[in-house]
Parts: sequence; C-alpha cells; structure tokens
Amino acid sequence: MTIPDLPAGGHVRFAVSHHKYADTFVPYLPVDGAQETIVLYPGVPLRGRVTDSAGKGVPGARVSVTSERMDVALADAEVLTDAEGFYSLRLAPGEYRVAVRHPDYASPPHKSVTLNPGSDEGVADLGLLAPHIIEGRVVAQDNRPVGGVVISYSLGSEHYRDTLTRFDGAFRLAVPPGEGMIHLAPPAGFMPESLADIPVRTGDESCVTLSPLRLDPLPAITGTVRDKDGQLIPKVLISCRDVPDPVWTITDGNGCFLAQLGRMPDGAKVSFRAEHALRFLRREFKVDLRKPVPADVTLKPFEPDPESPSPGPGPHNDLEAMLDEPAPEIDCDAWINSGDLTLEGFRGKVVVLTFWGGFDLRPQNRDRINELRAHNALLDDIDDVVFVGIHDASTDTEEIRRYVDRLGIRFPVGRDAEPCKTFERYRVTYIPQTVLIDKRGVLRYAQTQGRLLELIKILRREE
Repeated sequence: MTIPDLPAGGHVRFAVSHHKYADTFVPYLPVDGAQETIVLYPGVPLRGRVTDSAGKGVPGARVSVTSERMDVALADAEVLTDAEGFYSLRLAPGEYRVAVRHPDYASPPHKSVTLNPGSDEGVADLGLLAPHIIEGRVVAQDNRPVGGVVISYSLGSEHYRDTLTRFDGAFRLAVPPGEGMIHLAPPAGFMPESLADIPVRTGDESCVTLSPLRLDPLPAITGTVRDKDGQLIPKVLISCRDVPDPVWTITDGNGCFLAQLGRMPDGAKVSFRAEHALRFLRREFKVDLRKPVPADVTLKPFEPDPESPSPGPGPHNDLEAMLDEPAPEIDCDAWINSGDLTLEGFRGKVVVLTFWGGFDLRPQNRDRINELRAHNALLDDIDDVVFVGIHDASTDTEEIRRYVDRLGIRFPVGRDAEPCKTFERYRVTYIPQTVLIDKRGVLRYAQTQGRLLELIKILRREE
C-alpha cells in the first residue's frame, strides 16, 4: 500500500479486515517500507438489523462496536447497514458494546453482547428512535463564531451523540425525548462563560434552540511564594496535575510565578502545589478560574515519605524485584546533548533515568517529558542531580534528535544499543518509565506518581 505524504520514520494505525477472520488492528505500523507480518485470528460472527420505530429496516446506519474492557484502548469495528438494514461482521471473542447512529434518527441505548469462543454467532438488533433536534451556536466574547468545538449529549448515564460546531459556530443534534445534558468541551485556551454542562428538556418539542454558548479565554494564574518569615522565594516548583494538560512552572528571582492552563478542567476550582526545590517545604492551594486573584502562598514544612509510591492505573512495568539492588549499567550507541555517559560515571549523584519514545503521542508521554523538563530547569545549578533519557532503539539517531529539539529537552538523551539492551536490563516494556538511582548506584524508586521532587530530595540527603 502506498500512502502519499507520510513522514519518514513515522507510524500509522493499520486495520485488516477479512470476511472469515476477526478485524485486526495494528496500533504502530512503521512507515519504513519494511514488510510486516500481520496474523489474523478466527472471529465470532456478529449480526443484526437496524430498524425505525415502525419496524422498517434503515439502510446506511453506522453500527459501532467497542470493547467493554476500559483498561485498554481498543477500537474494534464499524460497519454500515445494507439496503434492508442488516449488518454483519466478525470479532474476537469478548464482551462488546454495540451502538448505532444515523443523521435522521436519534440513537437508542447501546446493547451489550458477549461473543464466546467457538460460538456460532452473536445477535444485536437495534431500533432507531424518532429524533428531537437540539441546535445552537458557540461564540467567543466578541460574538465571533467558534468552529470545531465538541458538543455531546447524554441522557442519564447513557452517552448518545457527539458533534462538532461548523465554521459558523452552529451545531445540531438529533436526540431521543427526555431531560438530558449538553456538554461543551472547550478548545485549548478557552473555558465556558457559565456552565460546561447544560440541562436540556425536549418534552413534546420537536426542536429546541439554545441561547448562544459563549467561551472565555482561560485566565493566567499568577502569584507569589514566601517562607514563614514572609521572604519571597525563587526556584519554587508550581505544579497543577489534575487537569487535562498538567502544568509545571517555576518562581522567578522575585518569588513570582505565572501558570497558563492549556485546557479547561472538569471544575472551575483547580488545585496547585508549590514546593521548594531543596527543602521539605510546600503548600497546596486552589484557584477559582471564574474569579482568579493573584495567589499569595506561604510554604510550610512537611514530613517526607520514603516509601515507594504505588503504581498508577493502567499497565506498568513490574520492577519491584530490582528495587534496592545495584542499577544495571546503561548502554547507548549514540548520545544527544552530551558525550558518552555511564552510570558508573554518575556515582555520588542522584540519577533520574527515563525510558521513552518520541513517536509516542499519548498524553502520558508528553506530560512526563514536560515534568522532566521542569524539574531539570529547577535543579540545573545542583551538582548532585542528573537527568538522563534513554530512547528506544527502533528510531534512528537523527529522528531522535528532531524529537529532542521539538520537545525542548536539554538533558542528555541516549539511543539504546541494539536491539534494546538497556530496556531489557531494566525490564521495561511500557513507556514512559522513570526510575531513581541513589548516589551509591542503587535503584531506589520505580514509581514517582507526582512526588518526583520529594523523592529526589530524599535521595540527595542520604550519604
């Protein structure tokens, strides 16, 4: 297959379908011309019919099937109904949700279906509903229309429909009757003027027109940080992690800071943390985005917790057996931002070692790199802490260099030695992965969970 205009060194998400096999998805197929072997597995047939309220088959309805397993990112299949409203596809055994959409109808609740190994087939018939129309516009402060805003509708716990505003800011949703909720997901840099969730009751009305939904710019968060004696403190890390795009910034020489959120969080009140770069001082504080005032933060002592943080949700590397053991040596065949490096050469320093891939566009990878950049800038004049990145060996050095430049990484980054020597020594199969190595060369922490600065300070104080 030849696809024009794909960048060299990139990846595509690839799907393979066959009438005798389950649809197979390849999340990262390299764009390098190499032949790839994709294994197809037998699937279980799933069939059904989509009808209207009169029981007549509806052609051209889009049937979507997604996995009930929410701990992994699985997109399974979509198919259009035929002229009589029938559809058919094959899926791997498992539990699925089957939903249907059509521009002229309202969608019914999804159906759950279980496809057992060896079973003949599964059946999921779906009935489209007579539509009630909700329409409106999204505008900025100056009444300028805002296109490309995601508008969604839910009724109770059931999510029914998403749409995007057009170039003129207008949107239109076909929904079932009842009292539901319109949710406005503002674009980057904006927040709803009032509520992001707007209750809407259709009742007997065939069309409900909403007042214009207005967007305001997200405010800049400013403030100062002081010690208990009222002295302004430079080099304090300000972080806000419980938002879609976590933010890290540092107080300047006058103890002042400015933080700009990228996206609107779920609520108007946002939690921040201010933490001293060298001492065990910090303070949690909240900011109301609808009534922002400059924060005046006084740091307080806190008792550090030397226990290893628990892994967060989702898949992770099991490195427990490696803790409190000598850290394996790193082995890279090329270095960016430095000459050749070894862990042995870092004896007497705390090493923050991160395994990552520049091709990984997921939020967790982006957020980890931003977190490391902020901590590296915070501690850039500290002699006994070093930050090191190990990039996987599947990418050539020049491509890694472009990733490093684009992401603004200033600490050393090594390309792992072929085939993946350092990754294997550290048993890393999921990225990003950050580990902390103490001054004696012992691997002490394999999880950080928002406590990276605290853990670094704990290791720095050890002899």
